[in-house]
Amino acid sequence: SLYLLVLDSSNSDFKASARRFLARADALIAVGRRFHIDAWPGIDPSIVAGKPVFSVAAPDYYSEDLCRFVRERLLHGDPAPTDSAAPGGMSAGET
Repeated sequence: SLYLLVLDSSNSDFKASARRFLARADALIAVGRRFHIDAWPGIDPSIVAGKPVFSVAAPDYYSEDLCRFVRERLLHGDPAPTDSAAPGGMSAGET
């Protein structure tokens, strides 16, 4: 299984169900170029620290790095821990 959470820092609305399961996300998909966890008051930044973050933009909301990540996770399961969060992606601690 794979759980991806789509976040848009320009939208302050954060569904209660998404907030409840944020820690379980395997990766975050950030709409736009920058990811700002502080856009949502009350979210502890440590919950997403180190999670891979993939940026996507309208109109296609596509990222080759995101597709590669999904493909690898579905084919091989949990990747072995590495120094980088995701190839070509950034970790949630980066903006």
